[in-house]
Amino acid sequence: MERGSERSLVELALAPLRGRDDITALVVGVSPGLLVGADGVRRVDVVGEGEVAGAGDDPMLHRHAGELGMFLKRVRLGAEGGVEGGWLAVIVADAAFGNDAGLEKLEAALRPGGVVALRSTVRDTELIVRMSARFTNVAEVAVPVEVEGAASLDYVYRGRRHAREAAGGASTVN
Repeated sequence: MERGSERSLVELALAPLRGRDDITALVVGVSPGLLVGADGVRRVDVVGEGEVAGAGDDPMLHRHAGELGMFLKRVRLGAEGGVEGGWLAVIVADAAFGNDAGLEKLEAALRPGGVVALRSTVRDTELIVRMSARFTNVAEVAVPVEVEGAASLDYVYRGRRHAREAAGGASTVN
């Protein structure tokens, strides 16, 4: 269910990637229309059950039926096309992947230096701890929303996959 924080989730996920022109995004529970036409985005993979709202017919969109965990498994096994080297952004509007196993899958789907962003309808300080064990620059951002006429908050949790080590020990972000 859209709660009004989708746009903030996408903007916060893409912010660290500003200035790039090669952004590939894997999204779940987010209208792909928010990414089509965004600066630097060249490919959006949308995973979901049934018809994906806002998907349209844009050639940059690639639709994949099913649940995210199974999709990532199919990509890992070579049974489904992904993005060579991983995605630069993985945006999930459901904190179900905020456990250790889910974060491991999301981290594996990212290129080094890529960004993961999760939305939760409740504050989860333990998620920050779990993300900090795997990602750098972890942040929690509260986003005001209105639910059934009442003011509330959603929370966006964002982190970056560690950059790989280049020759000589310097780190790089791709």
